[in-house]
Amino acid sequence: LLVRHGVVVVTIQYRLGYLGYFCTGDDVAKGNYGLWDQFEALKWTKENIHHFGGDPNRITVAGQSAGAVATDLLSLSPLSRDMFQRKIVMGGSTFCYWSMTTKEKCAEHCRRKARKLGWKPRSDYANNEEESKDLLEFMKNVPAHKLGTHMVGNSVFFSEARLPLTPIIDGEILPKEIDELRAEAPSMESICGVGEQESLLFCKFSCTLRLRPGALGAIRGTAKDMDKVVRGLAQRTGLSISQVQDGIRQLYGDLKELRKDPKALQKAFVTCGSDIFANYGCYKYMRHSQKHNKATYAYYFTYTSKQMWGWLMATAPFLAGTHSSDIIYLFDCNYFSAPVPMNKTDRRVSEMTSTAFMEFVKNGNPNTPEVPFKWEEVSKKGDIRMLDFCEQPAMIDQIFDNRMQKVQALLKELFPRKTTSS
Repeated sequence: LLVRHGVVVVTIQYRLGYLGYFCTGDDVAKGNYGLWDQFEALKWTKENIHHFGGDPNRITVAGQSAGAVATDLLSLSPLSRDMFQRKIVMGGSTFCYWSMTTKEKCAEHCRRKARKLGWKPRSDYANNEEESKDLLEFMKNVPAHKLGTHMVGNSVFFSEARLPLTPIIDGEILPKEIDELRAEAPSMESICGVGEQESLLFCKFSCTLRLRPGALGAIRGTAKDMDKVVRGLAQRTGLSISQVQDGIRQLYGDLKELRKDPKALQKAFVTCGSDIFANYGCYKYMRHSQKHNKATYAYYFTYTSKQMWGWLMATAPFLAGTHSSDIIYLFDCNYFSAPVPMNKTDRRVSEMTSTAFMEFVKNGNPNTPEVPFKWEEVSKKGDIRMLDFCEQPAMIDQIFDNRMQKVQALLKELFPRKTTSS
């Protein structure tokens, strides 16, 4: 679909999980191997794309979810930030609280995994480096299939709203704190957006979990689940139950009233998860772009259909645009393994989406006579206006502005930001 618009599309493979982000917390295994893979792929593209009809001086890097974080990081790293001119971040950014972790947390997670696999640290290591080398040698001999990770039942993600294996500040590809790198990075044209209900997709992954009382991510939306979230928020923040309930009331409505309407409660629940997971991080990206980036185009993907959801409808409390909806219509792909093909309206939305995005890739501006809408760039001040990707796309405003300051206060209590040791 995309190459029909006169662009050269390069897709890459890179290491994930323990193979991509294994870390010992010292110089023995610094981590970030998956990010290095992407850097090398970008470097190769820069050096060779002219052989395929591409322009090495008009490269756009795009990613969705963790790929959006990686795209953002590549635009900040001193090693890669001058290799491309535009970026597209979809359903994530480095402002998301799950996007990075500390090397200490990553190293400890890797050590726990090694112990589960049979590594038994000795008591006679001469120093920490010797222990790390022993750990690394053990892991090198573990069959790769035993190092697999997945989202289904991922207790760290659904209980703590974070990922244990992520990029870290390593002193090399990411040599400084992200805020410092962002201040140094060149201004770029960009697209950033989210699905209408980003967390709706994760019903699939959380439905098999038996979450402890402190959990935050049982995305089913029943009254019992909401009680569990309230207790979890109180436990993590030190706030009282009544304080948490008051905060939820200000953001999503009165819990007593919501309990009377199960569908409204489900929507409020998923919206809360969406705010924590993606909305806040992308909103912060858009706000930062107002002052520091070249033209940025924001979107809100509300379009959905039964053809898109397929069998996943059985796990969703309701249907809406969600995490990865944009990928489905941008690439015309059956991302959710739906058993039926796209209908006529689906294909029209897909054509509009791909046309606008590829026009941005070519010219830095998604507007073209071929699409029936005007996509305004994010203004340098005031409210964030976004393009609503639906059957009849149009600009909308105040999607997040009315609640994101309150969400920010909640998230600061939940996730004190720290990517390096003090």
